[in-house]
Amino acid sequence: MAVNEMSLKGQQSLKKPVLNMEGISKTFSSVTVLNNVRIELYPGEVHALMGENGAGKSTFMKILAGIHTPDDNGGKIYLKGQPILWKDPTDARNKGISVIHQELNLSPNLTISENILMGSTFPRNGLGMVKWDEVHERAQEVLDSMGSNLNPRQLVSTLSVAQQQMVEIARALSFNAEVLIMDEPTASLTDKEIKKLFEIIDDLKKQGVAIVYISHRMEEIFKISNRFTVLR
Repeated sequence: MAVNEMSLKGQQSLKKPVLNMEGISKTFSSVTVLNNVRIELYPGEVHALMGENGAGKSTFMKILAGIHTPDDNGGKIYLKGQPILWKDPTDARNKGISVIHQELNLSPNLTISENILMGSTFPRNGLGMVKWDEVHERAQEVLDSMGSNLNPRQLVSTLSVAQQQMVEIARALSFNAEVLIMDEPTASLTDKEIKKLFEIIDDLKKQGVAIVYISHRMEEIFKISNRFTVLR
C-alpha cells in the first residue's frame, strides 16, 4: 500500500513533527496489509487519513496507538525525533498518544469524572479512601479546557452520543495527549453535534495537539484538515 500525501491549506510551517512513522510494514499470515507507509504529524494540525476499506487505515492506526507492532525490520517510529516502539496501548497513551475509537469505550454506570480519570491514579487520603471532591475537580479542569458545560458528577449513561464523545476526548486530554486519533468521529452525530465537535477540534489545534482524523466524508476532510494521507 503506497501513500500519497497532499496539502489542503498551504504548506506546513517550519515546525518540527511531533511524530514520524517511516517505512511501516505489517503482515498478517503472509498477507501484506501495510507496505512501506510513512506519515509525519505536526503540532496543531488535523491530518486526515483516507483510503478504501481494506487499505490498511485501521492497522496503521493500531500501530500508531500501540495495539499492533510493525513487522521485524518493518519501519521506525520517532517521537519528537527519538526512535521509539510502544510496548502496549497504555505505554503509547502514557507517552501522549490517544485514540477515540468509532465504538466509544466508556463505562456507562460510572460518572464522567471516573471515566475521564480511569487508568490514572485516583487521589486518596491517609486512610486510603478516594478523595472524590478532588477527582471531580480534576475532571472539571479538563472539561473547562474544552469549553464543555458537562457536570463531572453525572453518570455517563445519561449522556447523548455526542456528549460521550466529549468525555472520550477529555479522557485523552487528561493524559496530556499530544497526538489524538479520531476514527470516524461524526458517524453517529447530528449536524449540530458535528459543528460542536469541529469547534473542539479547532481549540485542540490551538493547544498544539496533532489530530489524526479518519473519515470517509469528503466534505469534512476539506473543511477541517490541514493535510491528508491516502492509503491505496
